[in-house]
Order: sequence, then structure tokens, then C-alpha cells
Amino acid sequence: MDNVEIKLQEYNGAELEDLIKKLGDSHAHAKDHVCIDLYRIFIKQEEVALEAVMKAIVELSRWCNTDDEGSHAKGKPSAIKISELLFNKKLPILSDYQFH
Repeated sequence: MDNVEIKLQEYNGAELEDLIKKLGDSHAHAKDHVCIDLYRIFIKQEEVALEAVMKAIVELSRWCNTDDEGSHAKGKPSAIKISELLFNKKLPILSDYQFH
């Protein structure tokens, strides 16, 4: 997907933290990867490399657009809500190559 524009919105930290927890509760992979990154970046507001931010956004986009009907599907609603809270829209599926 070319020319994807996303703009970080002001967001409620407590609401975002709750949604990140729900996503993590839905699947161990989310809890161990994207949720840790989202928490560090948007809740704790740690200084992280731009590459880490982009990786987290790409992974969030994948959760928003999963077609998996199994365990990944449980996390999709939370991922979409996180995306909407942060960017005021559901992220399209992004791929790593877009950031090179």
C-alpha cells in the first residue's frame, strides 16, 4: 500500500493501557511482542528507536487486519480500538518495506 498517512492523535492513556492489556490477554504472542512495545512507546513514553516504533505500528496493523478465525481473531477488536484511539482510524495492513 503506497502513501499511507497516519497521524498520532491525542489519546487517553488509561483507556489505551486497558486496550493494550485486552490485546495481550487475547493472545500470548501479542502480549510478548506488540503489547510490550505499545506500552513502552505510548504509555511509558520511553525513548525508543524509530525502527521500534515503526515495527510496533506494522505489527498492530497486522492484528487489525487478521483473517485468522482462531486465537488471533480474539485480539482483532482490541487492536482496531487501539488503532482508532491512536490514529483516528483502523490501520490498513502495512509491511516492513514501506519504511525502508
